[in-house]
Amino acid sequence: MAPLAQVVHRARGRLRLRVPGRRHDEGFFASLAERLSGLPGVVGVSANPATAGLLLLLDPTCDHDPISAIAEAGLLDVVEQGPVLSPALTGLRR
Repeated sequence: MAPLAQVVHRARGRLRLRVPGRRHDEGFFASLAERLSGLPGVVGVSANPATAGLLLLLDPTCDHDPISAIAEAGLLDVVEQGPVLSPALTGLRR
């Protein structure tokens, strides 16, 4: 089973993902960034293992859906979710 990734932000030409289960795994993120950069429509990938973040720069003229391409390649199990509010904003304490 592929690691779970959450969509943090999506805009024309950009897709930001978070893979919290692999935080600090430098080898995983280096390998994943290399594999993601080979997908159709992906023109650049930046990975930050410390934050478990990935930023994909996309060709805005490409019709490929990057999330579908990621899933078809078996790289990540991507879920889209609404905004996550910090405890400070919700009044909840950890």
